[in-house]
Amino acid sequence: MLRSCVYVLLLVVGSSVCWSQSAPALTPTFVARHGSSFINRRPAAAVYLAPSALPATTPSQNNGLAYNGGPIMDDANGVNVYFIWYGDWSHDQLAQKVLINFITHIGGSPYFNINTTYYSLESGPSSTKLIKDRVVNAVHYMGSATDKYSQGANLSDYQVYLAVANAITSGALPADQNGVYFLLTSGDVYEAEFGNNFCAWHDSTQDAGVPPVDGVDVKFSWVPNAAIQFAYNCIWDYQTTVSGSLSADGMANFMAHELEESVTDPDITSWVNLAPFNENGDLCDFVFPGPYHSGSASDPQPPDMKFDGIPYLIQENWVNAKGGYCAIRWDD
Repeated sequence: MLRSCVYVLLLVVGSSVCWSQSAPALTPTFVARHGSSFINRRPAAAVYLAPSALPATTPSQNNGLAYNGGPIMDDANGVNVYFIWYGDWSHDQLAQKVLINFITHIGGSPYFNINTTYYSLESGPSSTKLIKDRVVNAVHYMGSATDKYSQGANLSDYQVYLAVANAITSGALPADQNGVYFLLTSGDVYEAEFGNNFCAWHDSTQDAGVPPVDGVDVKFSWVPNAAIQFAYNCIWDYQTTVSGSLSADGMANFMAHELEESVTDPDITSWVNLAPFNENGDLCDFVFPGPYHSGSASDPQPPDMKFDGIPYLIQENWVNAKGGYCAIRWDD
């Protein structure tokens, strides 16, 4: 949602952020809060939503998700991703390796290909006909910055924005109109309403009502390490790990959820049902392929994808075709 909702140690060397510059001063009210909801561990939460089970829709919603006319992230080269390692990651370098491996390989996969079923409507060459300009199945990891608690260990939504904006205005990361910036917080960092309303979220400066950064409508996401504070609420296999890092297990799943929503609904004006609020990741929140497993140590959900030898357990995504349904891949 918009506010929804490895075996070898690797030291990730990110750019050090100079905090002498700051984002524009403002006391904002975020327009909307959209977050990954807490896990519903009943068996019904892990079944496919068949097209026949969808409510009646208008022609613009005929796959179960409405197109509201806004832009998608449709650059011909795909989307760029930036990490900001916030807090203290010195004791969780394995999680860093697992997450970098995930984001490096997700582009071009059958899983991310589901997002190519989403499009914006653009004027054709003659300007008399609308054409579908689709999401491209490509993700490029462009590097990272580090932030040692510049906003403290108890963040507000605005402080998440400030941390992202400062990483850009300091020169540690570029201002990229085609980028998604993930603020990845260590396990000792808390964010407003984490543990009460959501597990992760995404937004944009335009939707949040905060200033653009260096003239760019920045798309950003907060993804926490939930393993210490809220494993049961936010990580399906909460007692065992599939990747070797329980922290990374949860964060990779959040990252997939928020990235697919960022590219298909960056400003919350595109592919979104407004009442009740749902984006594509929300429609398949914590839905996994195969038989239901509770996620306990005695009944873990098996991994559903593997990149460079590292297994991951990633929720399905909503296919915007054939009536709409949750799936782990799209091959058409």
